[in-house]
Amino acid sequence: MVTGGAGFIGSHLTNRLHELGANVIVVDDLSTGDREKVKATCNVFVEGDVSQPNTYAELGGFRVDYVFHFGSPSSVMLFNEKPDDCIYKTIFGFRRVIAFAEENNVAKVIYPSSGSVYGDAPVPQTEAMMPKPTNLYGVCKLTCEQLARLSLDKVPSVGLRIFAGYGPGEETKGEIASVITLFAKAILKGERPVIYGDGQQDRDFVFIEDVLAATLKAAETDYTGVVNVGSGESCSFNKLVDVTNKLLRKNTKPLYVNKPMRYLERTLASREVQDKVLGFRPTALEVGIGKLLDYLKEKDSLKQ
Repeated sequence: MVTGGAGFIGSHLTNRLHELGANVIVVDDLSTGDREKVKATCNVFVEGDVSQPNTYAELGGFRVDYVFHFGSPSSVMLFNEKPDDCIYKTIFGFRRVIAFAEENNVAKVIYPSSGSVYGDAPVPQTEAMMPKPTNLYGVCKLTCEQLARLSLDKVPSVGLRIFAGYGPGEETKGEIASVITLFAKAILKGERPVIYGDGQQDRDFVFIEDVLAATLKAAETDYTGVVNVGSGESCSFNKLVDVTNKLLRKNTKPLYVNKPMRYLERTLASREVQDKVLGFRPTALEVGIGKLLDYLKEKDSLKQ
């Protein structure tokens, strides 16, 4: 079962599981997802919110071996706009997913936490650090980690502390897509990409294919607990614009605007545990951005 299976990561995961021969149940409320993305690759589609008990009524009778829980709000911006709604959906949704897993003897639950749980901790950020999130999104992700920990004796689980994920398929997220996608779309349209602050802030960006590799490996391994999913390198927003311009042979200048309060300046994942547990080789940033640009250009050409 993939919750949020019509969303960005969830749809990629659903399609990959189908390729591997799995029977996939998708549960998605379609708030940011697109059912067409998984129309041909999921065996059962349930439109519903996993934080609501009635959603689970439609799942009776299905055997579920693994739950990949990606059905929760995935943006700091969303939490700022609708904090109560996002808190409820994230925490109650996760609790009900864990309860479903307990009741149905699910072998393992894989869920996305976030590099946001580290807040402004020194880099590189390691799983052994005391998490100190600086926003509601990170607080809720940390709460889910603790709920998972309390249930480990009944439901094995892995929380993926995904850093700044990006790649093809984010278009349904609109303005809450990754900055890489937002910058790429702006430059492709001849518009100036908007940067908050001076552009020196940097992030650990991880390509969608790497997130998929980590997610599948997390299901296969005996490891339980939390683990980083990052590239182990950081890149400034200014450099992102430079790389995108270079690949497109353009010279579009960014538009700098005031930075919000409690804005994270830097994220960088330690790969020590990740390499031992998940063992994937990260995609080089320029390669990942190139693949994203090819995808966006192809989508645009299909519209014309």
